[in-house]
Amino acid sequence: MRASFVRLIAALIASTASVLAQHSEPTNANATAIEEPYQSLRTELLQIGEDDQKYRLQLEEIRQAGRSINSEQAREPWAKIKASDATNRRKVKTILDQYGWLGPEQVGADASEAMFMVIQHSDLATQQKYLPMLRAAVKENRLSPKMLPLLEDRVALRSGRRQVYGTQIGDSAELGGTYVSPLEDPDNVDKRRAEVGLGPLAEYVKRWSITWDVEAYKKRLPEIEAHQKRVHYPSPAAEITAQNKPLQVELEAVAEADQKYRSQSEECEKTYGRESMEMQELWVKIHALDETNQLKVTTIIDRQGWLGPDEVGEKASGALFLVIQHASLSVQQKYLPVLRAAVHEDKAHPTDLALLEDRVAVGEGRRQAYGSQIGFDELTRKYYVQPLEDADHVDKRRAEVGLGPIADYVKKWGISWDPEICKKQPPEPKPKQLD
Repeated sequence: MRASFVRLIAALIASTASVLAQHSEPTNANATAIEEPYQSLRTELLQIGEDDQKYRLQLEEIRQAGRSINSEQAREPWAKIKASDATNRRKVKTILDQYGWLGPEQVGADASEAMFMVIQHSDLATQQKYLPMLRAAVKENRLSPKMLPLLEDRVALRSGRRQVYGTQIGDSAELGGTYVSPLEDPDNVDKRRAEVGLGPLAEYVKRWSITWDVEAYKKRLPEIEAHQKRVHYPSPAAEITAQNKPLQVELEAVAEADQKYRSQSEECEKTYGRESMEMQELWVKIHALDETNQLKVTTIIDRQGWLGPDEVGEKASGALFLVIQHASLSVQQKYLPVLRAAVHEDKAHPTDLALLEDRVAVGEGRRQAYGSQIGFDELTRKYYVQPLEDADHVDKRRAEVGLGPIADYVKKWGISWDPEICKKQPPEPKPKQLD
């Protein structure tokens, strides 16, 4: 049922590139003048955009040949799209969380549109998370208002509501082929489309061989909605409410507890000092909560396995990682293979796995791979990057899992990145780690 919905709601996906070309602004002619770090981001985003469309174009060829995008011939492209989307989603989410929405003036219109395509092709939780950011980008003229309706409509449909602008197209043999997915107030759709710079719906739907007749559509709308409810699976939010809501509530409370006192540590250290009584008392509270959270989370994982965002939501799923990351070494070692499998199944983020891989390596007295673990030298009273494997290529490894340059990462601790210093450091047996 789930796969059926993904393919059905994605009848529009295969031609996204063409639609975006109609809706978007001209490519930034001054892209060659873009400065770092945006030039590197532009290069990465253009590759992401190319990867996003590579297999979708194969689906478009299947559709144009008169075959269904749900046919056996489309099985392989769909599998490749799923894998590519998971990788692209992780990369773009990392960029958005670090830089916010990057407009044409920063990375060029084509690279900016690549970010949009990835969000448009993401899961509902991701779309809901970044929709407010896209709305703000439109207000700030960093995203064309013609683009936003595509996401607004998709989120509306996947949340069980009618779309507003008519951008989403369904495909069902039961309904005689392609059709406009449930639409709010069909009589005034062209007025709403014009307000955001879109042309008449009748022209838009011709590419799917649909003849727009508003009166006929209104008569068919109950049938279309009944079909959608019968064929499509409930939205992820509905699934969480129906099946995993208690777990979601519990894990979100765990996430808040994990960060409750950790969020105070930086200010406490600045105010009272690293070795102060106040800091010691704070760490007592942190460790007490860690023990409670560890028992809750390990019990859940042992019974349910690693729960992904589609099952309990992004925040609740993230709580699993936070607690394991802050657990004892033996617990980290036990659940590291579970997290590796979760990443492979797209239930967890590669960035999280990289942090745990590093923490376990350092805890075992080995060199870390991604440079995420920071130590504190009691003699110099300075922070440093704990022993690192192959320091010259750390940024390549970090990029592969969606992490930014290490030089930017370590600035938070007042560290000036120098790979030569790391090369001279021997592994440390059981070093102290920062939580």
